[in-house]
Amino acid sequence: YSGLENGLFKMMVKGSVRYSVEDLKDLKYETGCSLKAVTGFEGSWLSLTTIDEYLPETLPVLLNGFTNPVYTESEFNKLTTENGERIQSMLNEPVDMANYYARQLIFQNHEYATSPGVTPESVNNITIPAMKNHHAKIMDARRIYVVAITNNDISEYLPVLEKELGKIKAGSWPLKDETVAPVSIKKRPLVLTHGAAQGTGYFYRAFAAPSVTSDEYIPFLVARKIYDQTMHNVLRAKYGMCYVAGNTDFGIVPNIGFEILYRCNDPTDIKARVAEARN
Repeated sequence: YSGLENGLFKMMVKGSVRYSVEDLKDLKYETGCSLKAVTGFEGSWLSLTTIDEYLPETLPVLLNGFTNPVYTESEFNKLTTENGERIQSMLNEPVDMANYYARQLIFQNHEYATSPGVTPESVNNITIPAMKNHHAKIMDARRIYVVAITNNDISEYLPVLEKELGKIKAGSWPLKDETVAPVSIKKRPLVLTHGAAQGTGYFYRAFAAPSVTSDEYIPFLVARKIYDQTMHNVLRAKYGMCYVAGNTDFGIVPNIGFEILYRCNDPTDIKARVAEARN
């Protein structure tokens, strides 16, 4: 199911029962509004950005796309093409391939093995019937949350929200427990080869990181930022061993961080040099 919800939410901003793709293009041109769909590990969201003057005519577009998306063949074909290109990039760009297999290894047999993005294993499962079935599960009042930031009187828009969202009922099935198991990073090292990496290498090293819900997450981000600069100073500037050295994290509940060496042309004493930067 990786990428299924992402595909569904993309279709939500590509036309609805009430507003066609052409209507959306005209609206964006006339008002300058922006409709976006984002999918993460913990959830997905649609967003509308517009000036207050145009909110009365743009808000219904956002809401109708969420509740009544249409799955036109042309837009679905574009989505399928995008997914295919993403898979090709994943399998042909060494850094993308390293990232993909690292996540596969770390989240093996874990709830987060299903990723927001499409994978080679899931690409053929992203079909219109599958998206329609998933949409029916999302239409559950217990799983929907609305945030509105506007200078206008919010009471003007409550009837609009009620008209589109008020008819969504709460599901009768039990929601899953939100407790997520921690991730084990004690895995055997994985070595991959690829023709595009000839003469260079891409290294990922996983480390345990505070959960995004933890009080330690913000201090961790500060430390990670400092460490990122230190990795650059030691590994790139001092030793000249790679093109980019840095670190990142997923920013999720069972969080994982990565030290990354991009285009490393000198793997000599790599462990010692990364340890120097870390210390």
